Amino acid sequence: MADYSFNTNVLGTYNVLQAAPAACVRRLIFPSHCEVHGNPVAFPVPDTVPLRPKNAYGASKVAGEVYCRLAAQQGLESVVFRLANAYAPGDRDRVIPLFAAAASAGLPITVFGRHKILDFVRIDTVVDALIQAAFGRYIRGPVGIGSGKGTTISDLASRIVDLNRSVSTIELVEEREQEVGRFVAYITHGKRLLKIPEPDDPLWALPKAI
Repeated sequence: MADYSFNTNVLGTYNVLQAAPAACVRRLIFPSHCEVHGNPVAFPVPDTVPLRPKNAYGASKVAGEVYCRLAAQQGLESVVFRLANAYAPGDRDRVIPLFAAAASAGLPITVFGRHKILDFVRIDTVVDALIQAAFGRYIRGPVGIGSGKGTTISDLASRIVDLNRSVSTIELVEEREQEVGRFVAYITHGKRLLKIPEPDDPLWALPKAI
Protein backbone atom coordinates (compact mmCIF):
# COMPACT_ATOMS: atom_id res chain seq x y z
CA MET A 1 0.00 0.00 0.00
CA ALA A 2 2.86 2.40 0.83
CA ASP A 3 4.47 1.88 -2.59
CA TYR A 4 1.16 2.41 -4.39
CA SER A 5 0.40 5.59 -2.44
CA PHE A 6 3.88 6.99 -3.08
CA ASN A 7 3.92 6.17 -6.79
CA THR A 8 0.43 7.52 -7.39
CA ASN A 9 0.07 10.48 -5.05
CA VAL A 10 3.66 11.68 -4.70
CA LEU A 11 5.54 10.70 -7.83
CA GLY A 12 2.41 10.95 -9.99
CA THR A 13 1.57 14.43 -8.71
CA TYR A 14 5.18 15.57 -9.19
CA ASN A 15 5.16 14.34 -12.79
CA VAL A 16 1.89 16.15 -13.54
CA LEU A 17 3.20 19.38 -12.04
CA GLN A 18 6.37 19.08 -14.09
CA ALA A 19 4.40 18.50 -17.29
CA ALA A 20 1.86 21.28 -16.69
CA PRO A 21 3.95 24.27 -17.90
CA ALA A 22 4.93 22.51 -21.12
CA ALA A 23 1.26 21.81 -21.79
CA CYS A 24 0.37 25.47 -21.13
CA VAL A 25 -1.74 24.48 -18.13
CA ARG A 26 -2.71 27.52 -16.06
CA ARG A 27 -4.49 25.81 -13.18
CA LEU A 28 -4.32 22.41 -11.52
CA ILE A 29 -6.87 20.95 -9.07
CA PHE A 30 -5.32 18.52 -6.60
CA PRO A 31 -7.79 16.14 -4.88
CA SER A 32 -6.21 15.68 -1.47
CA HIS A 33 -8.06 13.80 1.26
CA CYS A 34 -9.29 14.25 4.81
CA GLU A 35 -6.81 11.59 5.96
CA VAL A 36 -4.08 14.26 5.96
CA HIS A 37 -5.57 15.26 9.34
CA GLY A 38 -5.15 11.84 10.97
CA ASN A 39 -7.46 11.55 13.98
CA PRO A 40 -8.42 15.15 14.88
CA VAL A 41 -9.67 16.01 18.36
CA ALA A 42 -12.41 18.55 17.47
CA PHE A 43 -15.20 18.59 14.90
CA PRO A 44 -15.82 19.81 12.31
CA VAL A 45 -12.15 19.91 11.26
CA PRO A 46 -10.93 23.30 9.94
CA ASP A 47 -8.53 23.34 7.00
CA THR A 48 -6.04 25.25 9.16
CA VAL A 49 -5.29 22.59 11.77
CA PRO A 50 -1.85 20.92 11.70
CA LEU A 51 -1.57 17.88 9.43
CA ARG A 52 -0.92 14.61 11.26
CA PRO A 53 -1.45 11.68 8.86
CA LYS A 54 -1.45 8.25 10.47
CA ASN A 55 -0.98 6.07 7.38
CA ALA A 56 0.91 6.00 4.08
CA TYR A 57 -2.08 7.22 2.09
CA GLY A 58 -2.52 10.33 4.24
CA ALA A 59 1.22 11.02 4.17
CA SER A 60 1.30 10.78 0.38
CA LYS A 61 -1.52 13.32 0.13
CA VAL A 62 0.37 15.70 2.41
CA ALA A 63 3.39 15.39 0.12
CA GLY A 64 1.19 16.10 -2.91
CA GLU A 65 -0.14 19.24 -1.23
CA VAL A 66 3.40 20.45 -0.55
CA TYR A 67 4.44 19.97 -4.17
CA CYS A 68 1.34 21.88 -5.29
CA ARG A 69 2.22 24.71 -2.94
CA LEU A 70 5.75 24.84 -4.39
CA ALA A 71 4.32 24.85 -7.92
CA ALA A 72 2.06 27.76 -6.97
CA GLN A 73 5.15 29.73 -5.96
CA GLN A 74 6.41 29.21 -9.52
CA GLY A 75 3.21 30.60 -11.03
CA LEU A 76 0.95 27.56 -11.50
CA GLU A 77 -2.48 28.10 -9.98
CA SER A 78 -2.82 25.10 -7.66
CA VAL A 79 -6.13 24.43 -5.91
CA VAL A 80 -6.14 21.85 -3.10
CA PHE A 81 -9.39 20.14 -2.12
CA ARG A 82 -9.42 17.94 0.97
CA LEU A 83 -12.17 15.49 0.16
CA ALA A 84 -14.26 13.57 2.66
CA ASN A 85 -15.28 10.01 1.78
CA ALA A 86 -16.94 10.29 -1.61
CA TYR A 87 -19.42 7.63 -2.74
CA ALA A 88 -21.33 6.94 -5.95
CA PRO A 89 -22.99 4.20 -7.98
CA GLY A 90 -20.32 1.97 -9.51
CA ASP A 91 -17.92 2.39 -6.59
CA ARG A 92 -16.12 -0.73 -5.41
CA ASP A 93 -13.81 -2.12 -2.73
CA ARG A 94 -14.71 0.53 -0.16
CA VAL A 95 -16.96 0.58 2.86
CA ILE A 96 -20.35 1.39 1.27
CA PRO A 97 -20.13 -1.00 -1.71
CA LEU A 98 -18.63 -3.72 0.50
CA PHE A 99 -21.48 -3.38 3.00
CA ALA A 100 -24.04 -3.28 0.17
CA ALA A 101 -22.64 -6.42 -1.45
CA ALA A 102 -22.68 -8.29 1.86
CA ALA A 103 -26.24 -7.16 2.61
CA SER A 104 -27.46 -8.19 -0.85
CA ALA A 105 -25.99 -11.66 -0.30
CA GLY A 106 -27.24 -11.93 3.27
CA LEU A 107 -23.68 -12.21 4.58
CA PRO A 108 -22.44 -10.88 7.93
CA ILE A 109 -21.13 -7.30 7.97
CA THR A 110 -18.09 -6.50 10.09
CA VAL A 111 -17.79 -2.95 11.42
CA PHE A 112 -14.30 -1.98 12.56
CA GLY A 113 -14.86 0.53 15.35
CA ARG A 114 -18.03 0.83 17.40
CA HIS A 115 -17.69 4.61 17.63
CA LYS A 116 -16.06 5.25 14.27
CA ILE A 117 -17.63 8.29 12.61
CA LEU A 118 -16.87 9.63 9.13
CA ASP A 119 -18.10 12.24 6.69
CA PHE A 120 -19.62 10.85 3.48
CA VAL A 121 -20.20 13.05 0.44
CA ARG A 122 -21.87 12.21 -2.83
CA ILE A 123 -19.68 12.31 -5.92
CA ASP A 124 -22.07 14.89 -7.45
CA THR A 125 -20.92 17.41 -4.84
CA VAL A 126 -17.25 16.65 -5.52
CA VAL A 127 -17.63 16.96 -9.29
CA ASP A 128 -19.53 20.24 -8.92
CA ALA A 129 -16.71 21.60 -6.75
CA LEU A 130 -14.06 20.49 -9.25
CA ILE A 131 -15.84 22.15 -12.16
CA GLN A 132 -16.35 25.41 -10.30
CA ALA A 133 -12.72 25.47 -9.16
CA ALA A 134 -11.45 24.72 -12.66
CA PHE A 135 -13.44 27.40 -14.48
CA GLY A 136 -14.19 29.95 -11.75
CA ARG A 137 -11.96 32.37 -9.93
CA TYR A 138 -8.74 31.12 -8.42
CA ILE A 139 -9.18 29.68 -4.91
CA ARG A 140 -6.15 29.97 -2.65
CA GLY A 141 -5.54 27.63 0.24
CA PRO A 142 -6.89 24.13 0.94
CA VAL A 143 -10.68 23.75 0.97
CA GLY A 144 -12.58 20.95 2.71
CA ILE A 145 -15.24 19.25 0.59
CA GLY A 146 -17.73 17.06 2.43
CA SER A 147 -21.24 16.90 3.82
CA GLY A 148 -20.32 18.53 7.12
CA LYS A 149 -22.19 15.74 8.89
CA GLY A 150 -20.86 12.68 10.69
CA THR A 151 -22.20 9.19 10.14
CA THR A 152 -21.20 6.33 12.41
CA ILE A 153 -20.11 3.25 10.51
CA SER A 154 -22.40 1.09 12.63
CA ASP A 155 -25.38 3.29 11.63
CA LEU A 156 -24.26 3.12 8.00
CA ALA A 157 -24.26 -0.67 8.14
CA SER A 158 -27.73 -0.73 9.74
CA ARG A 159 -29.16 1.57 7.08
CA ILE A 160 -27.76 -0.55 4.27
CA VAL A 161 -29.17 -3.71 5.85
CA ASP A 162 -32.58 -2.03 6.19
CA LEU A 163 -32.55 -0.74 2.61
CA ASN A 164 -31.86 -4.23 1.32
CA ARG A 165 -34.32 -5.84 3.74
CA SER A 166 -31.41 -8.12 4.44
CA VAL A 167 -30.91 -10.87 6.98
CA SER A 168 -27.27 -9.85 7.41
CA THR A 169 -25.99 -9.57 10.95
CA ILE A 170 -23.67 -6.76 12.03
CA GLU A 171 -20.56 -7.57 14.06
CA LEU A 172 -18.79 -4.73 15.89
CA VAL A 173 -15.05 -5.27 16.41
CA GLU A 174 -12.07 -3.13 17.43
CA GLU A 175 -11.00 -0.34 15.11
CA ARG A 176 -7.98 -1.04 12.91
CA GLU A 177 -4.97 0.99 14.03
CA GLN A 178 -3.97 2.30 10.60
CA GLU A 179 -7.43 3.68 9.80
CA VAL A 180 -8.73 7.16 10.58
CA GLY A 181 -11.51 6.67 13.08
CA ARG A 182 -13.19 10.09 13.30
CA PHE A 183 -13.68 12.92 10.83
CA VAL A 184 -16.31 15.54 9.98
CA ALA A 185 -15.48 18.18 7.38
CA TYR A 186 -15.66 21.92 7.96
CA ILE A 187 -17.54 23.03 4.85
CA THR A 188 -18.42 26.67 5.57
CA HIS A 189 -15.39 27.92 3.63
CA GLY A 190 -16.13 25.68 0.65
CA LYS A 191 -19.82 26.57 0.57
CA ARG A 192 -18.98 30.27 0.55
CA LEU A 193 -16.41 29.99 -2.23
CA LEU A 194 -18.14 27.37 -4.37
CA LYS A 195 -21.83 27.76 -3.52
CA ILE A 196 -22.37 24.03 -3.19
CA PRO A 197 -25.78 23.04 -1.82
CA GLU A 198 -25.78 21.00 1.36
CA PRO A 199 -28.16 18.01 1.50
CA ASP A 200 -30.17 17.57 4.68
CA ASP A 201 -28.85 14.03 4.90
CA PRO A 202 -25.37 13.15 3.54
CA LEU A 203 -26.69 9.70 2.62
CA TRP A 204 -29.93 11.05 1.21
CA ALA A 205 -29.80 8.88 -1.89
CA LEU A 206 -27.98 5.80 -0.66
CA PRO A 207 -28.84 3.01 -3.13
CA LYS A 208 -29.48 -0.60 -2.36
CA ALA A 209 -26.51 -1.65 -4.46
CA ILE A 210 -23.66 0.71 -5.24
